[in-house]
Amino acid sequence: MAAETIEVFVPGQGAGEDTQHDPTTGKPWTRETAEAAVRWARLHGIDAEMSVADTAD
Repeated sequence: MAAETIEVFVPGQGAGEDTQHDPTTGKPWTRETAEAAVRWARLHGIDAEMSVADTAD
C-alpha cells in the first residue's frame, strides 16, 4: 500500500519552511486535518492550498 505525503502551503511561507507537519501539533498532516486547515484559511481570506502525493512505503 502506498503512503501519502501531504503538504499545506500558504502565501508568504518561507523557503525551507516545514509544509508536511501541522504547526499546532507537530504531527504530520492527515488528509482530514489538511483539508480543515485549508478551509479555515480560505474562510479567513488566506489563499492556502494542499498537495497530496503518493509515496512508496
